[in-house]
Amino acid sequence: MRNLFQSILAGFARRILRKYKPKIIGITGSIGKTSTKEAIFTVVSKKFTARKNIRNYNNEFGLPLTIIGSDTPKSNPFKWLALFVKAFFKSYIYTPFPEVLVLEMAMDRPGDMERLNSIAKPNIAVLTTIGISHYQYFSSEQQIFEEKVKIFKDFGPRDAAILNVDDPKVRQAIPRLKSAIITYGQHGSADLRISEQRITYAQDSSSFGTIFRLNYKGQSVSIFLPNILGLPHIQACAAGAAAGLAIGMTLQEISDALLDYKNAPGRLSILKGIRGSVIIDDTYNNDLSGLGMALNFLDQKKQRKKKTIILSDLLEVGIENHLLYAQIAEMLKEKGPAEIFVSFLE
Repeated sequence: MRNLFQSILAGFARRILRKYKPKIIGITGSIGKTSTKEAIFTVVSKKFTARKNIRNYNNEFGLPLTIIGSDTPKSNPFKWLALFVKAFFKSYIYTPFPEVLVLEMAMDRPGDMERLNSIAKPNIAVLTTIGISHYQYFSSEQQIFEEKVKIFKDFGPRDAAILNVDDPKVRQAIPRLKSAIITYGQHGSADLRISEQRITYAQDSSSFGTIFRLNYKGQSVSIFLPNILGLPHIQACAAGAAAGLAIGMTLQEISDALLDYKNAPGRLSILKGIRGSVIIDDTYNNDLSGLGMALNFLDQKKQRKKKTIILSDLLEVGIENHLLYAQIAEMLKEKGPAEIFVSFLE
């Protein structure tokens, strides 16, 4: 039954997209997809009517729901009926619809990207990183790369590919592309180059933010991200800036928009704890980069007398998990003294 309903929703989603013809910005990668989605939406929604994935609706079931603009009915038959009625009206009767859809496109297994492309083919697509987050279903990074670059399938001169050139594996996509390309990152070859990044604190350490510069074709603009920690979010915002440029915005418009960027829960989120404590929440599935950034942040909080690190499983990494745990141990050895609590189930 689920497959039948999924097929019906996908059919409605395709018809809605043919009718309204929104600009579609697709995002894929091993890490950073959600933060990049948030950054892109923050940018483009300042100039265009836009919609992003509802929560983590980024698969074959969630993507049509996002396009239709509905939550999941779960097991409620009346909500399913209401959803199909809504989808029918959007398909055949004109109703207001976003100019831009910002769609995170997640894949876990071979063939996923082609199925998502068959529902919503992007005009602009972002590839953030290639990593080990899907080793459970793929045997190598190269296989993951081959699946993810399918987001650019059939891209032509009117389409735009946005690539994180700090990742050597992502750079391998460049010779394959026949579309316009905007690269971003700290790498010297980046079209949209990140520089001068630093974390800044208020004098009493009660607030902080991240400052960096974006350089593009002889232009340069300073970006300030209030209450945002470090490089993963800088890269997400650089991708957001690239999407803004691809859709016709200026660097200054992009800089102003990014003041409103908020990171998604569980992605290097800074929370206030009891008795003046600070909690760094990076509990969403991630790789080592988030842990490294959190540890560096702890290093900078010299006035903190007590530091505690709580670690649990890294999921969806399959046969490589023992290597990652060894790397984590090395990272912890390099940092100063702290209480460490570990709970690995695998």
